[in-house]
Amino acid sequence: MIFVDSDVLLIDLRYRRDPKYKENAAFLAGLKHGKQQGITSIFNVLEVCGILAYNLNEQQLLNLYCHLPTHYNLQIYPSSKEYLPRLTVKSILAIISKKASFGDALIIYTVRNMGPLVSHYVSWNARHFLQQLSIPALTPAEALEAGILKNACPE
Repeated sequence: MIFVDSDVLLIDLRYRRDPKYKENAAFLAGLKHGKQQGITSIFNVLEVCGILAYNLNEQQLLNLYCHLPTHYNLQIYPSSKEYLPRLTVKSILAIISKKASFGDALIIYTVRNMGPLVSHYVSWNARHFLQQLSIPALTPAEALEAGILKNACPE
């Protein structure tokens, strides 16, 4: 599975004038229609909701939370949306001590605990994750160039 970071989703949902939008949209379309399954974490879904909450009413926010995974054909880790994963302060501080922000540390911890389930990590901030993960961290443009989206439908 390919892990998709929040920034990829946010560019598609909110920042259509971003210079990276076209490549971002191509990556998400390839993921949605290809054979590779995409996944993100509950932390990423909540981060997207938190950023977009300033422009949404309560019902729109709940709709975003409920429909974001299906809109992008993403699985959510962990699969239960009712509880956040248990983690220890020590484990998060260990990641932060390697020069990671708190938000990045949550995602790094989550991806590490997913084990071999995830083959690639895709973020426009991939460089922040290169030294922290044992899997390739790529931007959407690099992921397209590397061909990690097998057998995607042509646009």
